[in-house]
Parts: sequence; C-alpha cells; structure tokens
Amino acid sequence: MFTVSSTPCGRPVYVTEMSTWEGNGFPHPVTGELQDRSTVRMTRILPGDPSYRGNGDDFYWTVALEDGTFLRVFND
Repeated sequence: MFTVSSTPCGRPVYVTEMSTWEGNGFPHPVTGELQDRSTVRMTRILPGDPSYRGNGDDFYWTVALEDGTFLRVFND
C-alpha cells in the first residue's frame, strides 16, 4: 500500500494514494496502527509550488503523523 521515497537529507517519506490510505482506515505505514485523522497535520501541495514533487497537474498532501512519520498522499 505504501512505497518509500526520501527527502534530500535521506529521511523516509511514505507514498500512497488517498483512496487506498482512507479505504484501509488510515494505517501507519510502519506499524499498521490506524491513525486518527484529527491528530495528523495535512498540507495540500499544488502544482507550481516550489516543493511540488508530483507528476502532472494534480495536487497532493504532505502528512505528518504524531510520531514524526511523513507521508505524501496523492489525490486519485
């Protein structure tokens, strides 16, 4: 359900699609523990943003879980 990429400094970033992550109850990519969406920090990244790492013209979210795990969740 997740693939792994990394930041320029080597920190892992877990990548998935929203329908997959949501459809499975928002599991943690490492532990599998279900996450409470109210406790995660989500930021929408739009094409044209200097930090944009998507392919195409669709936005995605960067997600920070409570334990510091980062996700890139694509809008599908």
